[in-house]
Amino acid sequence: MRTSEWSGRLVAHLSNRLSTLSLLLPLLVLAPTVDARTTLDIGEDDFSTVEQARNLQDRVIELIDAVRPAVVGVEIQFTNERGRPIGQAGGSGTIIDAEDGIILTAGHVGRASGLDVMIYLHDGTRVSGKTVGQHLDGQEDCGLIKINDDELDELAEQGFKLLELPLGDSTLVETGDWVLVFGHTHGIERNPWRPPPARIGRITSNHGHVITMDAPLNSGDSGGPLLNLDGELIGINESCAMHPFENAATAARVAIERLEGMRAGECTGATLPLAKNGLDLMDSMAASRPIVFEPADPSGGRHAGKVRRAFEDAVWDASDWTIRVYSNDIQVGLGTVIDSTGLLLTKASELDPREDEIMVTTSSGLFEEATVIGHDPKLDLLLLQLPPGDWVAAPLSEFVEPEAGSWLVSAGPDASPISFGIRGLDTYVSDLSMMDGAFFGVRTESPRGDQLGSRIVDVVPGCAARRAGMKRNDLILRVDGNEVRGPRGLVRVLSNFRAGDLVQIEFERDGELQDIDVRLGSRWSISNTEHETGNMLVPVSRRDTGFGRVIQHDSLVTHDECGGPVVDLDGRFVGINIARSDRTKIFAIPADVLLESIRAMRQSNGEKAWAPMNPLHLQIPLVARGGVFDLHAQDAQIFGPSAQFARLDQDDDTGCILRWLTDRDEVLWVIDSPQPGAYEVILEYACNSDSAGVPYEVRAMENTIESTAIATSGWDDFQEQIAGELEIHDAERTIISVRPLRDPQLGLMNLRSLKLVPIID
Repeated sequence: MRTSEWSGRLVAHLSNRLSTLSLLLPLLVLAPTVDARTTLDIGEDDFSTVEQARNLQDRVIELIDAVRPAVVGVEIQFTNERGRPIGQAGGSGTIIDAEDGIILTAGHVGRASGLDVMIYLHDGTRVSGKTVGQHLDGQEDCGLIKINDDELDELAEQGFKLLELPLGDSTLVETGDWVLVFGHTHGIERNPWRPPPARIGRITSNHGHVITMDAPLNSGDSGGPLLNLDGELIGINESCAMHPFENAATAARVAIERLEGMRAGECTGATLPLAKNGLDLMDSMAASRPIVFEPADPSGGRHAGKVRRAFEDAVWDASDWTIRVYSNDIQVGLGTVIDSTGLLLTKASELDPREDEIMVTTSSGLFEEATVIGHDPKLDLLLLQLPPGDWVAAPLSEFVEPEAGSWLVSAGPDASPISFGIRGLDTYVSDLSMMDGAFFGVRTESPRGDQLGSRIVDVVPGCAARRAGMKRNDLILRVDGNEVRGPRGLVRVLSNFRAGDLVQIEFERDGELQDIDVRLGSRWSISNTEHETGNMLVPVSRRDTGFGRVIQHDSLVTHDECGGPVVDLDGRFVGINIARSDRTKIFAIPADVLLESIRAMRQSNGEKAWAPMNPLHLQIPLVARGGVFDLHAQDAQIFGPSAQFARLDQDDDTGCILRWLTDRDEVLWVIDSPQPGAYEVILEYACNSDSAGVPYEVRAMENTIESTAIATSGWDDFQEQIAGELEIHDAERTIISVRPLRDPQLGLMNLRSLKLVPIID
C-alpha cells in the first residue's frame, strides 16, 4: 500500500498484492446493450422518491451484467536484470480494445513496459500478457497491458469474444453524478471464484486530471474502471483517503491524451518506478497537481438528505423489528426480533466476553436484560430472549433474494435507514480468514504410532499458549473433549474454532494429567497491514469472515450497527447484517440461512451458549523481578473490536499492540502477588503526531490513572513515557489494563510494554 500526503491529509494508495489463480473456466461474453441516460430521470437535485431509486436500481442491475465482463484482474511478477524474481504487484484493469487485447490499468500497477502479466478474465479464465507503456506523475496514473497474440487467437478459435468498454469524456463529469466502480478488492479470490464486485457512489469533484467520488475503493481496486451510467469508462481507480467515501480515479482524459504513446511502449512520469530501484513505488509522490479530497460528509453525496428520504418507506416496518443491544452500557450492535414472544438475533463477537449481562432497549426506551438462548459460533449469532413486551417480528419466512445491483437498506430502530447501498455480487462465500481462525501458538510433533496426543516442541510469543503457560514437551490430549491424534491432529481440531473462543485444553506434563481454560487468539501479523487498509475512520468487525454464503453490499454500516435487518426497496426482509469486513463491504446473512441456524440453536437448549470469561483464569500470572513488573505486549490479553498484537520483526520475539480504533479496545495482564502500595507506571510506545493527544486509562482493579498519548517521531520510534502513579492494593492476583478513553480513529499507540516500578518512601 502506497501512502502520500496531499493538502495535509493522509491518503493511502491502493495496494497491489494479489494471489495466483489456478481455476480455469470458459469465457462467454455478450456485448452490452446501453440505453440513453436521459431516460433515467436521475439527477443531483431530484433523487428523492422511491420511483427514482427504482429507476436507478434497474439501470445499475443492467449495467453490472453488461460491463463486468470487461473488468480483469492482473498479477505482475517483477524480476531483476538477471531474471530473478524481486517482487509482485497486481490490481485490476479494463479491456478497451478487444481486437488487440489492450487493457487499461493504473501506472502504479504496471510500473514498467515488457513485464510478464497474468490476466484473469471476469469468470476466472487465465491468459498471459505483457505491460506496455505506463505513466505515473503525481496523480496522473495510467498504463496499458496487452494480452499475448497467440492467446487472443486461441480464445477466438474457442468462440470466446472479449468485451471492450468505450472511453468516455471525463470533462463532462459533474459533482452529483451517479457512478459505478469495479475491481478485485483485496486481490483475486479463486476458491470459489469471485468476479469483481460493483459499488455505487456519486462524484464529489472533478479536478480535470483527477475525479473524486464516494463509491468506496480498497486495495486491489487500483486500475479498475470508474463508469458513468452510460457504461463509459470515465476514470481509472487510483487511490483512497482515510474515510471510506473519499476515493479518487485518474480522469479518462489523461489516458486518452497519452494513449498513442503508451501503445508504443512509452513510460513517462516523474514518479514512475525505475528498474534500477527494483521497480519499488516511492513512499511519497511528487505531485505538481495534487488531488484535493473534499471533506468527508456522511450526510452528503450518496447519503444526501434528499436521497435518504427515498429509502425511508423501505424501513418503516423494519424499524419495529430492530432493537439496540448493549454491553457495559455501550451500544455494541443491533438485534432483529424473529418471534412475537421476544426472540432476538444479534451478533455475538461484539459483546464483551468478560460480561454476562446483555442489555437491550425496549420499545418504551427502558434498559432491560436479555437472556441467552443459543449461540451459533460459525455465523457469529446469539439467540436472545427479550423481556415480556409487544414485540413485532421480522417475517423471515417471506424473504427475498435480490440480484446484484439491487438497493439494500439497513434498518435502525428509529424509522430511518442507517445506510443503504447496492448488492455487489450475485453470490459470495465468506471463508474464514487467517486472522479470524483460531490460533493456539504452538509447534508440535506427534507421538509414535497411533498414540493419543500432540507434543509441543515450541511455543510462539504473543499467543494463547504462552499466556496459558504451556511449555515444551507438554502432550496435548484433547481440546474441548475432542481427541488430538495424528500428525495434524491439533490443526484439525482447532479448525472447528474461531479466534476468541474459550476452550478447555487437556494435557499431560511430566506424567501428570492437567487441564486449563484457554481463550484462543488470532494469528499475529508482522506489520499493520490487515484489511482495514485506508479505512481508519470506520473500524471493521472483530469477526468479519467465515460465515459461508452471504450477501455482500456496500452500505456504510458500522461494526456496532451489525445484527439489524436488511430489506429491499419494498421493505421485504432480505437478511441480517453480520459484519463490516472492510471499507468497501458489509456481509449480511440471508434469511434462509438464518432459519436453519435458528432451528439448530433452539434445539441446543442453550448448552454452552454463553459463559463470561474471567481474565484472571486465562493467564499464568506474571511475576515481578526485583520488585518491578515488566509487562510485554506479547504476554497481554486483548479484548475489543480492533486492537491486535503484531510482531515487529520476523526474527524478533518482541512485538506491540496496535490498531486501537475504539474506546472498547483494552489490553491487560494478570500479575502475581504484587506488594501493596504506589507504583510508577511507565509505558514504552510509539505514536505518530497525527494520533497524539488521545487520553487513555491504566487500571489496577478499582484504581485508575489517566494520561495522554505523546507523539514520538513515528510509529516505529518506541520511547518510554511516564503515565503517572498507580495504587495497587493487597491481592493474590491483580489485573493491569490499558484502554483509550475515546475513539482514537487513527490509533492510540503502538504499545510495546508497561512497567510497574514500586515507589519507595
